[in-house]
Amino acid sequence: MDVTKTMRIGCNPFYPIPPQVDEDHQAEWFINRMAELGCRSAQTKGIRNDPELLKRVKALCEEKDVELDCNAQGVFELTGENAAEARAQLLESISVAQQAGTNIIRTGYGHLNVATSRFSKSPSLAEHMEFLINNLRIAAKLVEDNGMRLAIENHCDFSGREWAQIFEAVGSRSVGTALDTANGYTVFVDPNDDVQALAPYTITTHLKDMKVVNAGELPFIQCQGPLIPMLPVGCALGEGHVDIDLAVKTLAEKCPYAEGLHLIIELGWEPVAEGKTREQNSLDMFHQSIDYLKAIL
Repeated sequence: MDVTKTMRIGCNPFYPIPPQVDEDHQAEWFINRMAELGCRSAQTKGIRNDPELLKRVKALCEEKDVELDCNAQGVFELTGENAAEARAQLLESISVAQQAGTNIIRTGYGHLNVATSRFSKSPSLAEHMEFLINNLRIAAKLVEDNGMRLAIENHCDFSGREWAQIFEAVGSRSVGTALDTANGYTVFVDPNDDVQALAPYTITTHLKDMKVVNAGELPFIQCQGPLIPMLPVGCALGEGHVDIDLAVKTLAEKCPYAEGLHLIIELGWEPVAEGKTREQNSLDMFHQSIDYLKAIL
């Protein structure tokens, strides 16, 4: 069987939701929209601990054959002074996902800054990784006991190889990565290397592409001093320097959950094309990326 045929394309919450859709109906609108686009997975806004809402969401997902990624909270505070509260948050996240009909929860550690990245001086890289391992070992027990899978995005914080070392040390099939195929650029590593390192630990994804351009070509950068001469910017899948075709093939070969894997499209740091609104620019790039994935699957 060609396992890529079972993979489920979807979009993440950056896909624009019309402003007239209220919070109580955002998730249902999003699920319906994914189904209209021929997608069978989704990571959406509007999911919260509301039993009636989650009942509707689960029924709609079953009707439309769309599977969800849900968010996880509290994962990286399980060893600190707020451990009891963090444990309650994670258990609530698990409950929400179960009510919504999925066994996948996801989160990220990095906060888009040096302090929560491999470049932090204090804690050191080794201490930082040990902190993550200790928290994820506790989280592993909670998700295992509840039949859940916890996916940690490589979120502009550590290299794929470093995350692979962390997951290996945690030692649970229920804890792995939400593989972002382009975030390697943010920590100055080749994102194609991240794919190879993290494919054996992948639970879900953010399929993202970025292209490296000359900094002087970016109209929003004022070149008034020394700059790195080339910078990555977001683009539709297939237009950048991430080998998306190879990523999908690698996941098909190495991912333990390749059958039915969620290929969640994400845009990031993409310039807005001249003459377009940001919303229309995003919609066009999402739709182009969906078509690209359908073609290679």
